[in-house]
Amino acid sequence: MKTFRRMRCGSSTISWGICCALLLSSAAPTFAEKKHKKSELEQFEEDFEKDSKQQSSKEDDDDDNARSRAFVEEDDDSFFLSLLWEVLAYMIETAWAQRHTKLWRFQAYPYSAGGAFSYRADFGKRHFIVPGVTYHHLSSGLNGIVTYADLRFWSEWGMRGQYKRYVEKLFAGHQKLDFASVAFTYTIIQTPSFYLEAGAGPKGLKLKGKHWKGGPNAGLWTKIFPMMPLVLNFGVETASIHGAPLSEWNAGVGLMHDNLEFRVGYRSLQSEHRTLHGLEMGIGVWF
Repeated sequence: MKTFRRMRCGSSTISWGICCALLLSSAAPTFAEKKHKKSELEQFEEDFEKDSKQQSSKEDDDDDNARSRAFVEEDDDSFFLSLLWEVLAYMIETAWAQRHTKLWRFQAYPYSAGGAFSYRADFGKRHFIVPGVTYHHLSSGLNGIVTYADLRFWSEWGMRGQYKRYVEKLFAGHQKLDFASVAFTYTIIQTPSFYLEAGAGPKGLKLKGKHWKGGPNAGLWTKIFPMMPLVLNFGVETASIHGAPLSEWNAGVGLMHDNLEFRVGYRSLQSEHRTLHGLEMGIGVWF
């Protein structure tokens, strides 16, 4: 009997050992998967690099037939260059013609002098600058900080700059992704309570936290001053970075308190296969 009991105890111990080993072996891949699971920012970077490489290889294939289309492309290039020159000449001519007329002037900040924001006169400010910062929330572990500055340095002409940094918490450490852009702008529509700007310039994306990739970027931006103390903000941009498309849009509502604008809104960045989007809130200062 004692021998039988010992055999039973031994067999039960072996059975428990086998069960524990099976449980550990089944759990091991789960831990490995958590450890090696790709973050949202990492997936965004990888898809973006794939799109860029595919576009580069496509351009290499197109180069094989470039000589046969050289004459046509030369004509197309000359057409677009002449069109660009005509647009620039018109903008310069318009600015020169208005040098003695009543230009758009600006209040110290929106609603500061009873009206909305801008007016035509021989006196007053011909420039303004709005620096600011917003917090962009995408998910529980992924957030970003957007710093920006909007500058109007002479009536209709201006500049815009923006720097975005996104940080995602990972199983071990964190992942970062940076964007930067600068654009020269021209105000194509201006009223006392509304303006629409168009602009273009370079835009860059910092991959793997090490090297920048850049390309041309163009956009439209508008602000509307419907009634005190509201400010409505809209913007849309599209860029081509190493041949890969990258677009961005944002919309928000601001509340003015003296020269401070408290903003809430929504921002979205889109590559060909991935999107980073979420609510944002921040503050801007009008000078």
